[in-house]
Amino acid sequence: ACCYMGDWLQNPGAPVSVAEDAGPPEVVTRYPDHIPPQQHAAYDYLINVFAHNINLIRFLIPNEQLACVNGVLQYQSLSVNFKSGEVLVNLRGVPSASRNWNEETRFVFDQGTIGLRTPPPMNRQAVSSVTVYKSDGSTAEETRLEAKVDWAFGRQARGFTAALLGKGAPLAPADDCLRDVEIMEDIFRKAVIA
Repeated sequence: ACCYMGDWLQNPGAPVSVAEDAGPPEVVTRYPDHIPPQQHAAYDYLINVFAHNINLIRFLIPNEQLACVNGVLQYQSLSVNFKSGEVLVNLRGVPSASRNWNEETRFVFDQGTIGLRTPPPMNRQAVSSVTVYKSDGSTAEETRLEAKVDWAFGRQARGFTAALLGKGAPLAPADDCLRDVEIMEDIFRKAVIA
């Protein structure tokens, strides 16, 4: 899996806002004891950006525990190796000044691949796509599937709001998200911090 972050905003337009009398609640930031103060900004970045990749990997490899084996983390750049059952997983990423957003999760098999590309977070017109490549050695076939045009973060917000109103279960329940955070905290235990 990779996330080479370029322009994640891509001209999203004016933000949604509401008139409220009360200001936002005070936020008290807490960090795990094993993360030193000089690594707090890197931890914030990891949680904000790569939580999505880790959650997607865990979703695509169901019923298996994803465990960090080793890796290298240098502020906003990372390359981390995980193991999930018999599956080896590498997650890597780095920020980029590119106008593009390059985020992909790819499964490699003996006779093909399945690749999932996710759109820039704030681009309301970009879509996810899945590419399936199959080969038996003599012939090959590639199929590309695209989701309908709909803003991914907008769908996420609608689902979250519906769950708050009791109109459905959240697609990413809190205990699932907590597991993602535990994995990211473990990266700081097992990766070389450069």
